[in-house]
Amino acid sequence: MIGLQVEGFGTVRASSENGLFEFDDATTRLVRLRDQIGRKVSLRGTAWSMNGSWWFDYRGQGIYVDKMTSLPEWNAGEKHGREIQIDGLLEVVNLPHPDYHLKDSEPKLAPRFMVRQASWKPIESLLTPERRELSKD
Repeated sequence: MIGLQVEGFGTVRASSENGLFEFDDATTRLVRLRDQIGRKVSLRGTAWSMNGSWWFDYRGQGIYVDKMTSLPEWNAGEKHGREIQIDGLLEVVNLPHPDYHLKDSEPKLAPRFMVRQASWKPIESLLTPERRELSKD
């Protein structure tokens, strides 16, 4: 991971060294999808659907999840717009953009990210309380 962008989830506290911070009980992972191709991933984002097609939004990037609606305990009526974590193997496949239903033109095939051997779990909101209030407007 040297030289690659990572994110961490944990508790940040001031270190005994002036100006430094430490992570307690932290997990870290790569952020950029291109750095994770062929690896097991754990991505936090939002599930979306349109006209029966589902995709996963990770940091503004639409991603396919193989057999998404067949995942255990997947209830389509409850998942649209829900923040979830998708775990699995990240690959690149030649498909149209995941949200092509929202566009007027014919779908164009291009390399797209797909998570295979996927599992999911709900997560707490990706928004801070302040951002949740702003998003209600």
